[in-house]
Amino acid sequence: MSRVRQRLLIALGGLLALLLLAALGLAWLLDPEGLRPQLVAGVREATGRELRLDGPLELEWFPWLALRVGQGELANPPGVEGPPLLRWREARLRARTLSLLRGELRLGRVSVDGARLSLHRDSAGRANWEGLGSARGAAAADSRASRLLQGLRLEGFDLRDAALEYRDESAPQSRLGLDALQLRGGPWRPGAPLEVELECRLSRGGAPLLEIARLALRVQPGPGGALALSDLGLRGRLSARPAELTLDAARLQLDVGRGRFSAPLLQAGLGPARLTLRELLLESPPGAPLRAAANFELAPVAAREWLVSLGIEAPQTRDPRVLGALAAQGRLAWDGSVLRVAPLALSLDETRLAGQLSWGPRIEFALEGSAMDLDRYREPEEAVSEAFVFPGAQLAKLQARGTLALERARFEGVDLEGVSLRLLLDEGGASGATGVRP
Repeated sequence: MSRVRQRLLIALGGLLALLLLAALGLAWLLDPEGLRPQLVAGVREATGRELRLDGPLELEWFPWLALRVGQGELANPPGVEGPPLLRWREARLRARTLSLLRGELRLGRVSVDGARLSLHRDSAGRANWEGLGSARGAAAADSRASRLLQGLRLEGFDLRDAALEYRDESAPQSRLGLDALQLRGGPWRPGAPLEVELECRLSRGGAPLLEIARLALRVQPGPGGALALSDLGLRGRLSARPAELTLDAARLQLDVGRGRFSAPLLQAGLGPARLTLRELLLESPPGAPLRAAANFELAPVAAREWLVSLGIEAPQTRDPRVLGALAAQGRLAWDGSVLRVAPLALSLDETRLAGQLSWGPRIEFALEGSAMDLDRYREPEEAVSEAFVFPGAQLAKLQARGTLALERARFEGVDLEGVSLRLLLDEGGASGATGVRP
């Protein structure tokens, strides 16, 4: 008898709990605006940021618990100016009601329209994405999220008409933007990789740079906000250029918290050219501009054909066979303002050059090479050329200095040995000196 009574009490308790949940759901259904202060407070506790919800809230109950959030934004931390970290036009998510009653989270496709993510580092080195998570609420939020993620199942997500901008006030030339962004991913469950596909346009400094036809990869979340990326494949096209751009990598690592991205091997293609980057590392530490470094190798490519694929007219030369095989290898390093290539080994046709090169406010180079027949690269004798106009204004803007030394050279039919050239371009104009070993 006691066992029957116990089962009856359990059944009655379950019925009362179900009725209570139904009553709460009905109250939310009739007044979804009651969720607004709870959402704002929950986000403030979990992130330390203010959530602003300007649009309407709509809620459905069965068979899905569906929430639609209108226009809103997530603010920057106090003291950081500029656009808010995140804005959106509309967001929708759905969860199966019966699974919630069992303590499980089964989400349908989550969709966000018109999202705008603005990553901004000001002149003082403060970034608006740093410090997401208040000291008071971060631990509790992480604990709740961990328990919730154990039973999470996600059918997928869709990001439509989105945009992303990265700005660093200490390095204005590093401004990057993604627009017309369409992102699709899923399904996903804890411990499993997430497959993602992306389409967008890439700009630098406000100027169009790249049309990304398709980017596909697999994402594996890791501890501390780290992401393991694999099977990356990108296919796109440079803006106003016919050449196709490709990018492939088997393994990459992204650590958002430390601002670090690395790839042991990344292969890129631009038209017929193929570039291999090894031990690629990009870092954006707090208070410092973006830094990058990698070892590189440019496989031999026909230089004349490559120029044509980029929409650049190849120069006419006395020997049509020159501007053939071009190859290079060395190490690249970017410190936020200057790109350095050192060491550098470069070959064009039969000429081999070695040394170093840097490109920043001033171009600097120091190169040594083997033999070079300059006559083969000169304009054909029968070519009709316009009167030469000295480009004084253009040279005044271009600052460069460096040395080029060749073991042997041929110019106007004369064979020379131990040729050295020193060049200086600055605000005062152009100057140079040549030397030949007697």
